Amino acid sequence: MSAPNEQPQPPGHGQPPYGSPYGQPAYGQPPYGSPYGQPGYGQPPYGAVGPGHPGYGRPGPGSPWAGVRFAPGVGLVVALAGGLCLVLSLFALSWAKGSKGSFGDLSSAARKAGSKAVGDGTLYTYLAWAGYTLVILAVVLALVATLPVPPTMAGNTYVRVPASLCAGIGGFLHAFTMGKINTNHGSLLAGEWIGLVGWALLLIAMILGARRVRS
Repeated sequence: MSAPNEQPQPPGHGQPPYGSPYGQPAYGQPPYGSPYGQPGYGQPPYGAVGPGHPGYGRPGPGSPWAGVRFAPGVGLVVALAGGLCLVLSLFALSWAKGSKGSFGDLSSAARKAGSKAVGDGTLYTYLAWAGYTLVILAVVLALVATLPVPPTMAGNTYVRVPASLCAGIGGFLHAFTMGKINTNHGSLLAGEWIGLVGWALLLIAMILGARRVRS
């Protein structure tokens, strides 16, 4: 029997304080010595990939892409051919009859005249600056995608999508410009046709992509 003057003790009296090395934490509380919400000792950090699981963006063991890497192939050859056609079209071949019928001559004339004098904003844009810009951007993206850099499925896809869009836009603007020049001058020369072939080859290179090698 307790002494008559002994007061009742509250629940948990005599238990070690929270965080003490003696005893266990309350139900639902994190382990002692670790910050709230952090994994316990020996556990991987939250979001980390455990053993036996593929990393984010990598194909799992059952994926058809497992063990597949990308290497240069036919797509790279087609991309180089397309780039060569576009370089010849812009810098070597004639777009219009006369001594100043190259794309460079037409581009200089358009910049000097201005958009209003040309009379068509899309035609002016392609001749003045977009033709050069799109060719450089599309060729670089095509080479990166077909080399490929990086040689992974995700990396190759991320490059091929913008490269295909760039080639498609460039080909459309090139064909639009050909139509306008044909209306004004009545004939199409080698520079225009070779350039159109170049854009088509770049787009085909994007469809082919890099060569898939199973390791």
